[in-house]
Amino acid sequence: MSQFKILVVEDDLDINDLISRYLQKQNYSVYSAFDGKEALELISSNEYHLVILDLMLPKVDGYKVLEVIREQKNVPVLILSAKSDEIDKIGALDLGADDYITKPFTVGELLARVNAQIRRFVLLNSSNQTTSNILKFKNLHLNLDTYEALRDDKPISLTAKEFEILRIFIENHNKVFSKPQIYREIWKDEYLGEDNVVMVQINRLRSKIEDNPLNPTYIQTVWGIGYRLKKD
Repeated sequence: MSQFKILVVEDDLDINDLISRYLQKQNYSVYSAFDGKEALELISSNEYHLVILDLMLPKVDGYKVLEVIREQKNVPVLILSAKSDEIDKIGALDLGADDYITKPFTVGELLARVNAQIRRFVLLNSSNQTTSNILKFKNLHLNLDTYEALRDDKPISLTAKEFEILRIFIENHNKVFSKPQIYREIWKDEYLGEDNVVMVQINRLRSKIEDNPLNPTYIQTVWGIGYRLKKD
C-alpha cells in the first residue's frame, strides 16, 4: 500500500465506497469515516496526508470537524459537498479548507485535486532538500523542508494554501500579484473570477502574521491591481 494515507469522511455509503475504490487504484491507503464523531476520533489518534470531508454529516457536521482539524493538525482538507453556493465555499475556505469540490463530481476531477494536494503539501514536506532551505522576511521564517512557519521565532499554523501564498510573496517581495495571478499560481487552475476565494486566503493569512489585520504592514493591497509583500 502507498505511504500516503487519505481519510474519506462521507456518510453516503455508496459515495464513500466509490471514492475509496478509485483512490486505492491510485495506490493510496484509504480509510473511511461515516459521521463527524467517528472522523474526529480517527483524526485525533492517527496521522493522515489528506482528508476528504463532506459538510453535511450526522452527529458532528463537517464545519465543526474542519474547525477541530485546523486547531490540531496541518493536514490538507479537501471539501466534497452538495453545498454549491458561494457563501458555503467561502465559509469552508475561511475555516481553513484547502480546496472545494461540489457534488455531483467526476472521478477524474476528484483524483486530479487529490493528486495536486499530495504533490503540493506532502511531497514538498518530505523532500530531500537541505534544512538550510529557509525563506526569511523581516521576522517571518518559512522552512520549505518541514512546512513550518515562524513569526518572532514562534510557530504559526498555516494551511498549505496560506503557506504557498506567503512563500510566493517572500520570494518576490515588492512585486504586485493580481488575484488571477495568485489563483493560477496557487490553485494551478484556470481563473474564472474567483476573487472571493483569493480574498479569503489573504484575509486568513493576514490574521496570522499581522499585528493589525485591518491595517496590514506585510501584505498590502494595491487598489485595482492586487497584493504585494512590502519590504519597507
